[in-house]
Amino acid sequence: MNTEVTPKGLLKTIGAVAIAANIAGCATTGNYGKLNSSDEVTKNFESYEVKTDHNYFSTGTDKNSPDAILALDNNYKVGNSESWHSLGTLDNLENLVKNMKSKASESFDSVYGADVLGPEGKDVGDWYSTETSTRIKQKDATTFIIYTPDATSGPDGNGGGGSGGGGSGK
Repeated sequence: MNTEVTPKGLLKTIGAVAIAANIAGCATTGNYGKLNSSDEVTKNFESYEVKTDHNYFSTGTDKNSPDAILALDNNYKVGNSESWHSLGTLDNLENLVKNMKSKASESFDSVYGADVLGPEGKDVGDWYSTETSTRIKQKDATTFIIYTPDATSGPDGNGGGGSGGGGSGK
């Protein structure tokens, strides 16, 4: 039995593993949505426009300067609500957006708006953050698990993972 590893044999093995991982990844994307970068959503947040048919949430350790703001269509709910905090009446949306932009500029970053799209491409909400991608999983007909920028929970909100998938780069 030949147990010697050759560069050609190693490349074949790596290629086969990559193909298998790609196929497995494609098989699990059925319930996942994505972010779609949107200048219009950015403009709406930065002009402090509130959509009355959306519920607003924030996430992050600084209540006055969140890591992200999520505006989810009233027809849907957040399945990992422990990660998102309701903004209620939105009297402070202007201050939150200004603080986010100020904090981002300190690290030479920018804040972006994006449409939150369900698995079939339906727009279910808006996202505003320095992060341009996150994982979005549709749990049932009306519930979405939307990872926060510092995502520490897995795709079902139960540990592991991190942010990734979907969206456009900076």
